[in-house]
Amino acid sequence: MLKAAKALIFVFFCIYMLPAGCSKNPSVVEYSYEDLIRSYVQDSEDGKALFSPDLYSSDAFAYGDAGERCFYIFDSTRRIENIAFGKNPKNIPPYDGVYDALVTITDKYYGSMMRVNGADTVRGYDVQNTVTRYGYFIKPFDDWYPYRGWEIWGFIGGKYTPDLPAGNRLLSGQSGASMPAIPPLGPPPSIGSNYSSGYYINFDDIKKFPPGDSMTLASHEKDLVFVEGNAGAIKPFNLSAAGNDYKAGWRIPAETDKVYHLLTFDRGGYFVVDTVGQAVESTLIKTDDYVIPYGISL
Repeated sequence: MLKAAKALIFVFFCIYMLPAGCSKNPSVVEYSYEDLIRSYVQDSEDGKALFSPDLYSSDAFAYGDAGERCFYIFDSTRRIENIAFGKNPKNIPPYDGVYDALVTITDKYYGSMMRVNGADTVRGYDVQNTVTRYGYFIKPFDDWYPYRGWEIWGFIGGKYTPDLPAGNRLLSGQSGASMPAIPPLGPPPSIGSNYSSGYYINFDDIKKFPPGDSMTLASHEKDLVFVEGNAGAIKPFNLSAAGNDYKAGWRIPAETDKVYHLLTFDRGGYFVVDTVGQAVESTLIKTDDYVIPYGISL
């Protein structure tokens, strides 16, 4: 009788007291914090939009001082994900004593730069492009909340390049909303170190624009950007001279289900020259392309 009572108490405890049941149940899968943050990046609406690998298109753009018409053909991509956790809690206003984590998403693109030559196209050289984005997470809530209390707190859209802030880039909409289109003034946050909001774009500071809004990017530099355009397809835009600045404009699709759109700055790189037999092969290595997200008021 006593054994039966103990068994009943054990079953009750497993069903009603433990959130995932008892560990002896082979059908129970317990997810680690790393699994849940990885799931956020891969499956949530915010994560899929902010870390989308779809940054470029095969449409032509003006390239170089001569303004040649060129376009990218990326044959393959590779994604590398890394998640690092802080060992000690931090004070991140308005929260005290919360843990943090830094997600590093690196997308590698392999392909070619093609040149438009009249009615034909010719291959220019190989291209290897690496875009690195960071998601800064904190855990302000307990394990009963979605993703066991972890939420994204900041976003960094690429490798920090000092010349980007010098362009004084501004993204604005006809609706009146505007936001800086520059990277944060510093490297990615160090996990477990002192808090500094300047290290990333605070998630709550990403401006939202209504569907159909007419967008303008103004810069002191003659940038090349890729952005989701009128028909929902990614298009390249060369900024054109406008007074003392350079500008480009596009319209947010009137119908879109994406909570964020990405503005990708196409940056220069360096060439590596290899001699294969009697042929000289040049590869353009790019590591400084940068992504700025802007929100959509759905």
